Amino acid sequence: MRITAKTDIGNGRAENQDNYRALQYPGDLTWAVVCDGMGGAKSGQTASRIGVELLRDAAEKQLETLPEKQEKEFLLASIQGANRKIYEQSLADPAMSGMGTTVVQAVVRGGVAHFAHMGDSRAYLFHHDQLQQITRDHSYVQEMVDSGKLSAEEAERHPKKNLITRAMGVSAAALAEYTACPVKAGDILLICTDGLSNTLPLQTMQEILRKTQFFDMADRLVEQALQEGAQDNITALLIGIEPTEA
Repeated sequence: MRITAKTDIGNGRAENQDNYRALQYPGDLTWAVVCDGMGGAKSGQTASRIGVELLRDAAEKQLETLPEKQEKEFLLASIQGANRKIYEQSLADPAMSGMGTTVVQAVVRGGVAHFAHMGDSRAYLFHHDQLQQITRDHSYVQEMVDSGKLSAEEAERHPKKNLITRAMGVSAAALAEYTACPVKAGDILLICTDGLSNTLPLQTMQEILRKTQFFDMADRLVEQALQEGAQDNITALLIGIEPTEA
């Protein structure tokens, strides 16, 4: 599998509170995570950094020997552990009170992409030139859409669009949501923060992926978001699915 990624502070932020990592293993195993920190001063940056480091450590210790069909358990348990540690640190340090971070963690192997997430950072699948959102936002407007009180179009313009209902580190009881989808050679997975998805419509991202060489995709997505005036931090991480060797 191939990986490319790009992060940018955006046009309106004093620091970049996004963070990401990716690991490739022998065979067809790939791991990745994207986090978008939240909280005052340096606390959002701290939450996303700690989250990424803890999840990377869990991946490095467990993934190579993880039995098949255990991906869901690994993803949910590792996020639960990171959630607890971030929450405990926020209680121990008044300067970090209330810090948290969105998270999308992915494990890809055996023709399946497994995700666990909290918040409004997203995972998409680009298959046969069509881009489809895989994760469901944990946000106020998504709950309104789910209950029929808002249309998807109205949600895009809603003043509370950025209000999330779940994040890693803000509660000891916060739980991640698991999602999976089949992937085939030629497919591309896009994991991004809301600095990208809130700025570029799905059709725009889809057109960029259609017209761009794989290793230029992250750069082009972020560049376009900046040109469109993105105020928030922007992160895009892409995983290209390649044929497995017989």
